[in-house]
Amino acid sequence: MAQKRVLELSDKYQSQLSKELQEKNRLNSQIKDLKNKLIEETKSIMARENVVTTDTNQLKTETNQLKIERDGLLGQLKEAQNKLASLQDLQAKSSTANVEITRLKAKLAQVEKEKEDTEQKSIKLEGLLSELKGQDNQAAEVQEVIIPKEIPDKSKDIPVRIVHPTPAIGKMAPQLTTIPNVVSGIVKDKRTLLLSDVIILVKDSVGNPVRALKSNKIGQFAISTPLPNGTYTMELEKENNDFDVVQINLEGKVMPPIEIRAR
Repeated sequence: MAQKRVLELSDKYQSQLSKELQEKNRLNSQIKDLKNKLIEETKSIMARENVVTTDTNQLKTETNQLKIERDGLLGQLKEAQNKLASLQDLQAKSSTANVEITRLKAKLAQVEKEKEDTEQKSIKLEGLLSELKGQDNQAAEVQEVIIPKEIPDKSKDIPVRIVHPTPAIGKMAPQLTTIPNVVSGIVKDKRTLLLSDVIILVKDSVGNPVRALKSNKIGQFAISTPLPNGTYTMELEKENNDFDVVQINLEGKVMPPIEIRAR
């Protein structure tokens, strides 16, 4: 009887143990599934973190690039502002130059008018002198009347024009020399045609001749040896052409070819 009871209890415990083993296996399986799920979620979180990190780095790179572009635009803006200021300064200088040109034109017109008035007076005096001489031939006892002829002062009719060292315009201008204080250029008439055989006399500041030149067949001239530093005048002579007395300043620098035009 006791043995039977032990068998029954043994079967009962075996059954419970079997159930507990099954439950343990089921729990182990769930734990394993949870671990796998946790691993997958961890991988997913790490992948998202990597994406976030990559996006953050890219944003930082783009931010730095935008900063560089902004600095470049600020530099361009400053440069544009400087150019605008330079242009405004040039406009102001141009306005001043235009006023000076207008003043010089008015002065030149006044000089031309004075020259014409002097020529008219000279013509009238010559006519009066001829008339008086005719009257004197008819009356021998009348003393000859001599009326002095008014001679125009050419130095007043020829204004001194300061020529700045600017290049002569045109393909026929002489080539730029590399030697300082060498004067060269080209001579044209008032219609801008080239003038040959123009006599050019160069004088120093006290009026002493230092060079004598003649323009070639295409109107070009050049001094073969450099002049000392100082102020010089250039007097030009050509039949049927009038020239201003040109003044130049030599300062030990290379002087571009100049253009001299008859008036």
